[in-house]
Amino acid sequence: MVDTLSLTKSKIRRALLRLFFANPSQKYYLRELERKLGYSAGNIRRELLRLKEDELFTTQKTANLLYYSLNSSHPLFEELKSIVSKTTQDDRSLKKALSSVLLKKHG
Repeated sequence: MVDTLSLTKSKIRRALLRLFFANPSQKYYLRELERKLGYSAGNIRRELLRLKEDELFTTQKTANLLYYSLNSSHPLFEELKSIVSKTTQDDRSLKKALSSVLLKKHG
């Protein structure tokens, strides 16, 4: 299960969450994300692998490209989507909101 506190540890992870939740049905490949977000492919890949481990993201290979997309069947998908959409302008609000989800989930 996803550790919601870990969702806000890095700027790259926050940028990925913003992009994917702004376009929840969209699939992106690594170099496309590198161009859109302005971070190195290696750092983006590391964050994507962590999010995939938490089952928040899925992958699909088409030809020689590996596409990443949100896992809309994740138990926290709708709640995380709501939190990210409400807090896209303020990182501190995002961290606080995600922390409250974790406390509610484990409390």
